[in-house]
Amino acid sequence: MEGVSATYFDGQTPKGFPARVDLVADALLIRYTPGSGPEQLVRWPIRRTHRATWASEGMTRLECSPFPFQFLEVPTDVYRQQLQTRHADMDTPPPFWQSWLSDRGFRTFVGAGALLVLLGWTVYAYVLPALAERVVTYLPEEQEAELGKQLYEHAIAGQYRVDSARTRRVRQYWQATGISTRLPITITVVHHDEANAFAVPGGQVVVFDGMLKRLTRHEQLAALLAHEAAHVEYRHSLRQLARSVGAYALLASVFGDVTGLAGVLIENAETLTALSYSRADETEADAFSLEALAARGINPQGVLWLFDAFPREEASLPTLLRSHPQTAERRQAARERLDAVKQQGANAELGEIWKGVRE
Repeated sequence: MEGVSATYFDGQTPKGFPARVDLVADALLIRYTPGSGPEQLVRWPIRRTHRATWASEGMTRLECSPFPFQFLEVPTDVYRQQLQTRHADMDTPPPFWQSWLSDRGFRTFVGAGALLVLLGWTVYAYVLPALAERVVTYLPEEQEAELGKQLYEHAIAGQYRVDSARTRRVRQYWQATGISTRLPITITVVHHDEANAFAVPGGQVVVFDGMLKRLTRHEQLAALLAHEAAHVEYRHSLRQLARSVGAYALLASVFGDVTGLAGVLIENAETLTALSYSRADETEADAFSLEALAARGINPQGVLWLFDAFPREEASLPTLLRSHPQTAERRQAARERLDAVKQQGANAELGEIWKGVRE
């Protein structure tokens, strides 16, 4: 097939251009001149070229999947004599997906979809946490405290049985430490076998009695309570809870609807027991605990003793250390900071109160 006259449609204008077509081993070479410009050469692979379903009378229309919306019309007798007999598979239309993949519109659609996915991930990973931080930063302490009371009621009421006797003793112990915080800390001990404790925004700290059973020194209890108090002090738990309902944090930031956000946080109060803190949050809480203990006459070694109270095997870590990750870096940071803090005096009263907690 050499120098066959044909009509070429370039897909950009409805007008067809006179063309000359040559058949080489594996392709059709199409030469045409668009308007007054220079001659153009288009190469259509035979394996991607197929007969279209319709054409002008006496003509056969061909299409090639890598070139969407482009057509070539050749005389039907020429097609039958020189192409159909040699490349019978040209009569078989291409699979529908092949046309889609070759369609520029489809590729644009896929590209736009990928861009939207990337944009959504960026918003989720970076924008929402930043907005949650902003909402939390501007929340007045009075509202934080009120929100904490409501979160506490939803997280505790009807779910755990309060150990009233141990609650009184642990509260007495905390008061005796003399550690001061931005908001008053109210501690509640509940019956539960898990070794866990968690901070509720607004000043509430919940300790499972399964946690107390693991402690052998009162300094460990001081470190535990100070660590959870730090999460309240720096609003770590409030920030993490706000991030967990990030879309609502976005709306609250845009419309200033702090009350509406509070309602959503309360609905998600059950997630408080499993909040996952960042390494930076944990490091900050450990530092607070070390310095608070040393300043109040409590051996700051209690922070490391608290780490040592748990098994090292990852699979057997208690809930507390799964939600408060125990990493080599965190332990090392606490050990290094321990050398920089100096214990001021000694608090002998705590040992006696601890005996009552252990009963």
